[in-house]
Amino acid sequence: MDLQKICAAVCKVLHDADIEFTQGAVKSNLKLWSANKKGLLELFRKHPNWDEEKLAIILTIDDNRLVDDTNIWQCKTGLINLICDMPGGYDKNADFANCINALHTCFVKNIGDNESGLISHVKQISGIDKIVVGQKRSRAVNIIAKHYGIDKHPMYNTRFAALADALNPINIKRQTVISLNPCDYLQMSNSASSWTSNNCHRLRGEYRAGTLSYMTDDCTFIFYTLNTDKPEGELYNLPKNSRQVFCYSDGILLQSTLYPCIDNDEKRTLYRNIVQGIISDCTGVANLWDLKTSHNNIIEYVEEIASCHFADYERIKYKPTLSILKNLDYVANYVIPGGLPYCLTCGEREISPDRAGSFICDSCTYEFNCAKCGKEINEDSLLVVDDEYFCEDCTFICDGCYDTRMSYVGVYVDPYFFCPECVMVCEHCDEAFYKDDVSIVNNITLCSSCASSEHFSCEDCGHVYKDVAPHGLNGKKYCLCCYEKRRISTC
Repeated sequence: MDLQKICAAVCKVLHDADIEFTQGAVKSNLKLWSANKKGLLELFRKHPNWDEEKLAIILTIDDNRLVDDTNIWQCKTGLINLICDMPGGYDKNADFANCINALHTCFVKNIGDNESGLISHVKQISGIDKIVVGQKRSRAVNIIAKHYGIDKHPMYNTRFAALADALNPINIKRQTVISLNPCDYLQMSNSASSWTSNNCHRLRGEYRAGTLSYMTDDCTFIFYTLNTDKPEGELYNLPKNSRQVFCYSDGILLQSTLYPCIDNDEKRTLYRNIVQGIISDCTGVANLWDLKTSHNNIIEYVEEIASCHFADYERIKYKPTLSILKNLDYVANYVIPGGLPYCLTCGEREISPDRAGSFICDSCTYEFNCAKCGKEINEDSLLVVDDEYFCEDCTFICDGCYDTRMSYVGVYVDPYFFCPECVMVCEHCDEAFYKDDVSIVNNITLCSSCASSEHFSCEDCGHVYKDVAPHGLNGKKYCLCCYEKRRISTC
């Protein structure tokens, strides 16, 4: 295991996500990972599909969608219900319903050899002789629908497609990864996937440090499937079809939320069975487990400590499970998910739980200096102006356009602060106002108060006069003084 190579890979993941870090801090966390994951690494290395370079067990599985009898029944009923909209309604089209019901007494894709009686029954009802053994059930449905004219219904194609899809199981081969790779913890909810979770290193807020929290504990590993069985490139960078966090400690297996399909019990069971089989193979103990699904029974075997991750397994709506391996010589009392990783700035102090939304410890919070006054500022309160960092005392956010500006350019208009671009000065009272609170009257900028009176601007001196009649000369307006000067000069 080349820690230097792993460090370089982790640094690249952090750099690509625009996360501030020091290489020394990354190494500190990797030392913690190496020490705490020693037991799991030794266990998983016993599996024949362990890949030392990728630090993962890699399998290709058949990700099946099994035939669901309930779904077929619902789709069949939806198709039959179309006859209520057809001429004559249900009574006139009852034979169609009887044929479809007869055809679906057995929920398999093709009509079997033992269903010759079914074929005879349908023929007796409808007179159709085109239905034969070995035929796709969906094709037989279409033949019956055309015979009775139900295929003319505007919703027929949609309902038929749903039933045909339900009758056909899907078998997709997927690359499946059971990983202890540090990069997989950081990328457990990577941006390449179309979904994310609370433990995402790219998000601001929430539980960013949860990725490191899981990485540095002694029990957590990442289970995920890819959208292909022949992936290219680093596995942790590829889009994930699904992902789960598992925690294992001496016979106790905790299964957390299945993303993105929280309610897919079929996949949850499949993935749990895969992991249970792997652990059974690696421990050499029979693959017999005691499954617990109730909240109280699960929490009994989970010990909570100070950590930075989102404990979704504590919430029953996320459908966690806990399994206990039977016949193991020693079974732990509990699993302890998560922990406190090291700050990615100093690499010496732990990230506290109340800073789980960042990768910085309390002491390294003040990692920036104001470009104007030099004051130390933290990431949460800094303001950026022209790519430089400033404290809140040296800057303000304009109440008009919401841009961040330097304090010395701010204009106070009781009770707000505006930038110069959001302020206009009334040409009569010389007071500043928010630009939306002034108006242009005869090319004169006036506040609402001054605009309610008659104004004019002297053509020569430019002064604005209120409630004073202008003196006209050659079609232009002048104050009395400028008018007299003009009049004398023209005499």
